[in-house]
Amino acid sequence: MAAIAYQDIKKSLRQLYLEDNRPWLVGFSGGKDSTMLASLVFDAVLSVVTAERTKPISVVCTDTRVEIPAIVEMVEGTLRQMQRCSQQNDLTDLNQARKPEKVALQEVVWVTLEHFRALGVCRWGS
Repeated sequence: MAAIAYQDIKKSLRQLYLEDNRPWLVGFSGGKDSTMLASLVFDAVLSVVTAERTKPISVVCTDTRVEIPAIVEMVEGTLRQMQRCSQQNDLTDLNQARKPEKVALQEVVWVTLEHFRALGVCRWGS
């Protein structure tokens, strides 16, 4: 059942890919959902004849600098694998990573807590 759904989604993505030349931006966080989406996009595009692979596709991954080092390593490794795959298969523009300016983790956490507190979502620190 799951294999049939995967093939149906892949077929739909392939049709969408061939419909026009508008670029695609694929958000990638390294989580299960974005990993599945990236996998589907790669599979769908690789099923298209090389001469028809003209749509620019960018995988966009934003490093928020709050992930633990193991997650950062995993995401960066996956992005390198995507880059290798795109180069080996003549895919266009398949990797972009964005990194914000360095911010201390403490600043990120406290700004977030203050935001939630202002919304009445969290009560600690009051």
